[in-house]
This record gives sequence, structure tokens and C-alpha cells, in this order.
Amino acid sequence: DDILLLKEYAEQEFKLSAHQKDGSTLRQQLEAVERITKKKPKELLDLIALPDTMREYWHWFLDLNATRPQGMGGVSSIQYLEMTAYFNLNSIEVEPQEVQIIKMLDSVAIAASREQEEKNKKKT
Repeated sequence: DDILLLKEYAEQEFKLSAHQKDGSTLRQQLEAVERITKKKPKELLDLIALPDTMREYWHWFLDLNATRPQGMGGVSSIQYLEMTAYFNLNSIEVEPQEVQIIKMLDSVAIAASREQEEKNKKKT
């Protein structure tokens, strides 16, 4: 199912884009290892590809994610009002199930952010 693949793709992408102690992302570190060793790290093997049928939703989500409010309690969810404004400004007509896909991606992003915050707390 493409929606499940999209969720797994998102989880993978958030994990690879997590910032490490030196400020670089995990993906950048793994790619550096690959350049040095000339061998692809296992974390970069068999990456989940973004299903073509889900590209539009992923791009919508990335646009909305970039405008996400950040508060003292961490990352806030993308509000329906923000989605409505985004879709109206871009003349996009969406179905309720498409909004639910965005909300699913939002949940994945929030979970990844919280996981990163926990890792950062353990480092200090």
C-alpha cells in the first residue's frame, strides 16, 4: 500500500535528516563514510523510495512543515487553519483523505522530533 510506504519513507527521511553532535545530519555523516571507505553503509542500502503516487502529498507536507510553529514545548502540529490557507493560496482542492495523509506525515514528524529531543537530553 502506497500510504504505508509513504509513512515508512517519511520515517526514514526524518531519521536520516536528524542532526548529530557535530551539527551535520546522519545522512551527511553516512555519505562521508561512503566517500572515505568507498563502501555504502548499511543504513544507505535498500532505502525506501517515495512512491510516485505519493509525491504530491510529500511536497505539500514539506511546504507545510517548513511553516510549522515551534514553541517552548517543542514542535507543534500543523493546524487545519494552516492547511486551509496553504491549499487556498495554491488553488489546491483536497479531499478529506488527502488531509488525513498530511496529518499522518505530521504525526511522523512530531514523533521524530520528540525522539531527537530525547537523544539531545541524554547527551547533556
